[in-house]
Amino acid sequence: IALENSDSDSDGFLDISALRMINDNRVRDVAEHHEQVTVSFLDIVGFTNISSQSSPGEVMTMLNRLFSIVDELSDRHNIYKVETIGDAYM
Repeated sequence: IALENSDSDSDGFLDISALRMINDNRVRDVAEHHEQVTVSFLDIVGFTNISSQSSPGEVMTMLNRLFSIVDELSDRHNIYKVETIGDAYM
């Protein structure tokens, strides 16, 4: 999708309203109603301290191992993972 500059050339912002509408419509299309839902947020306590004392490779290995276990458990129990952001899992 091509984004165009807004009407006011002086503000320098891109008009992303068309893109947002497309994304919102896509979200609405896949949304489902469920009688019971549980939302879980997982976060690593002390992640900043751990990562400051580890190499980037060690941090990535730790996160990959941890989230792979959670992904496997989620698949096994038919749990839908919304997103992984940094050290947080939703």
